[in-house]
Amino acid sequence: MTRRFTPVALLTGCVLLAASFAPAAEDYLKLVPDSALGIFVVNDPSALDTKLQSFGRQMQLPVPSLLAMLDRFGIRKGFDEKRAVAVVVLPSEMEGMPPAPIIFVPVTNSLAFLDSFESVKKLPDEPVYEVSGFNTQFYVRVQNIGGYAAVTDQIHREILFEKNLKISKEVPANLTRWRQWLAGHDAAGVILPPGIKFISSKVQKGLQEMQSSLGNNERMKSMAGKFDLYGKVFQPAEREVAGWGFGLKVCKQNMLSVTSCTLLVPGGTWANFVAQVQPAKENLLAGLPDGPFTVAAGVAYSDEMMDALMRFSMDLMRNMREQYGLSKEQLDKISELSREFTKGIRAKSMMMQAGRSDDSFYSNMVCVMRVDDSREYIERYELYAKRYSEFLRGVDSPMLRPMEVEKSEVGGVAALQLTINVPQRFVDMPSPQKEKMMYLLYGPEKKIVSWFVPADKHSVVRGYVNKELLQRTIEAVKQGKPGLAGRSELKKTAALLPSDAVAVGYLSPSGMIDFLIKRIMSTTTPPGAVMPFPEFPQTPAIGFAVTTAPNEVQTHLVVPGEVIQAGIAGWQKAMTKYRRSLRDEFAP
Repeated sequence: MTRRFTPVALLTGCVLLAASFAPAAEDYLKLVPDSALGIFVVNDPSALDTKLQSFGRQMQLPVPSLLAMLDRFGIRKGFDEKRAVAVVVLPSEMEGMPPAPIIFVPVTNSLAFLDSFESVKKLPDEPVYEVSGFNTQFYVRVQNIGGYAAVTDQIHREILFEKNLKISKEVPANLTRWRQWLAGHDAAGVILPPGIKFISSKVQKGLQEMQSSLGNNERMKSMAGKFDLYGKVFQPAEREVAGWGFGLKVCKQNMLSVTSCTLLVPGGTWANFVAQVQPAKENLLAGLPDGPFTVAAGVAYSDEMMDALMRFSMDLMRNMREQYGLSKEQLDKISELSREFTKGIRAKSMMMQAGRSDDSFYSNMVCVMRVDDSREYIERYELYAKRYSEFLRGVDSPMLRPMEVEKSEVGGVAALQLTINVPQRFVDMPSPQKEKMMYLLYGPEKKIVSWFVPADKHSVVRGYVNKELLQRTIEAVKQGKPGLAGRSELKKTAALLPSDAVAVGYLSPSGMIDFLIKRIMSTTTPPGAVMPFPEFPQTPAIGFAVTTAPNEVQTHLVVPGEVIQAGIAGWQKAMTKYRRSLRDEFAP
């Protein structure tokens, strides 16, 4: 029987078969050369196939058995479905060629595995076979590589020879730290130091080419300035980052967990910066009032962290100096003034509530800042705002506007009120969409009014436009109750995230679709256009967290199974409704 199977399907079949722990993990790690750019691993294909089948039943999706697919195409013979499959990416030995992928397939019987192909030809004096089948040609090595068959394409066949494939006595030093990471996920990958340098150089080259291809109009100059800044971010990554890993798990109740880990070079600037960031002593969402929300987030701060964020913001403005209409000296002055209000902040939490259909975005936002001293912080911010506004009155900038600063009162408490008229250039789109977007963002007056209110000795609440939300937040701070953090759909997700996070974020799928996406699309799409958005029920929130350790930063994203299930069902209903509307529109 002639088998038809593309190389992409073969690679996909091998790579998607992943599960929990690989009992022979060190075998493939000892095969990775020091020059490797990166490695991607899937563990225990048999276990993952079981997980995927369970996932499909729960989601009411027809998920086929991957192992059955391998059986169908005759490539399960000799395949060890309990051991890890690894894809190692090596630098190409040919000038100008892309990196060379090599697939390590665990085999119980190498002859049976080779028999999966239509023809097999052993190369002279080399333990490498030239094989054909599945509409393409491969090169396979099966001898002396720890029970693995190494597979690659014709272009990169040289990497299969003895000089590149040998079993080391020990796991390479740059992979020792990643052993648990790779084994602890259903599927995981690591970009190693050579890969960091390779990607950085490619990104910088690509950004330079994009800059040179842009025109000279004002909008293109603004984009070019951003590209230059991003290039400057990648330059230090080559010396500051010791590796970057990512991992995926299919957890209980069909929850998906996606994590990343960035290893930093000890003693480097980035590692020293991370060492200054410590988890907050209280819930990072403390002070936010209960109620339906769209997004909520909290982050712990240090003075060093605030300084770094401010420097990045100033660097962005310097790279777009012409668009801001500022000289280098003027930008230096703004940077100097900005340092006045960044001191003494220990944590911030913010939320956007699920507002009414006619609310502006800012009217549904509120922020709680944990500070050393609330009165002192507001006095310092007032001084900064006055100096900043006085400075801008002597500057002709099309994007920056002075603030109106005045004393105010909220709920009988002395407060600081700021008013900013929004420059029209902040929204760059043709009319009438521009007018609609300005209204959507800032309301009918096209300005941002905000208040700084000391809720207690160590808490400052900043509210925008909407005093009702501001006052509810002040009361929530004073009462000290869980508030938003105790909300059921958020609390369930929080239990899936690490408790020692330095930053957390939550997204309500129903709030995001109803309040943000539908409103934005209704503003930017032509009148009468049909938008097939799913009606999303209340579900647990999607959660995100950041944790730190010495010379390390990890991110954690969790998507509860209820979100996936509701999304699939809602989208199917939306598409059915959309197709029905098309039939009605074009019916004779």
